[in-house]
Amino acid sequence: MTKHIGVFGSAFDPIHLGHIDCLRQIEKQYDLIIVVPSFAHAFGKQMTSFDLRLNSVTTAVKEECALFSNRILVSDIERDIAKTKNGEPVYTFDVLSSISTQLKTDDIEFVVGPDNADPSQWTKFYRSEDILDRWGINPVKERCNIRSSLIRKMISNKQPKHDISLLIPSNVLSDIEKHNLYGA
Repeated sequence: MTKHIGVFGSAFDPIHLGHIDCLRQIEKQYDLIIVVPSFAHAFGKQMTSFDLRLNSVTTAVKEECALFSNRILVSDIERDIAKTKNGEPVYTFDVLSSISTQLKTDDIEFVVGPDNADPSQWTKFYRSEDILDRWGINPVKERCNIRSSLIRKMISNKQPKHDISLLIPSNVLSDIEKHNLYGA
C-alpha cells in the first residue's frame, strides 16, 4: 500500500512554534510527514549551520510532536542533493523528485504556509507549475504569526529570554544559547 506523504520544508533558522503548529495541522492528513531543513536555500538566504538546524529540528519535533513523531521523518536529503548541484541552490522540485524516486511514489504534497501559497510568491518557486501538476501543494493556515527573522532580531537585540521562549521550543532556546547563535 502506498503511503500519502506530506513534505514540509523551511530554513528553520530557527524552528519556532509556528512551524510546530503547521505540523499539528497536518498530522492526520498524512501517513508520513517528511520535514526538510534547507541546505542551500533557493532564494539565497544565508543560514545558520545546517547540522545545528537539523539537530534542533529533530529534537523539537520529538518533544513538541511526541504524540505523532513516529510518523515524522526529519530528513537531510537537501545535503545529499546539494552534493550533486555544484554550488547551485536546492529547489523544492529537486527535493520532491528525489523523495518520489526514493519512495517510488508521487502520492506526495508539498506543505506550504499562506505566504508561499500566495500566487505572487508561489510562481517564484522553480518549476512551480510542475510541482502543482505532479504532486500538489497543501496550504496550511497561519494560526501563529511567528517569523524566524523576528526571533533572530529579538535575540540579537537582547530581548528578555522569557519573551523569546514563548515563540520557540525550549530545546531550540538552549541550542541558541549553547552555540551563541544570532548574537545571543
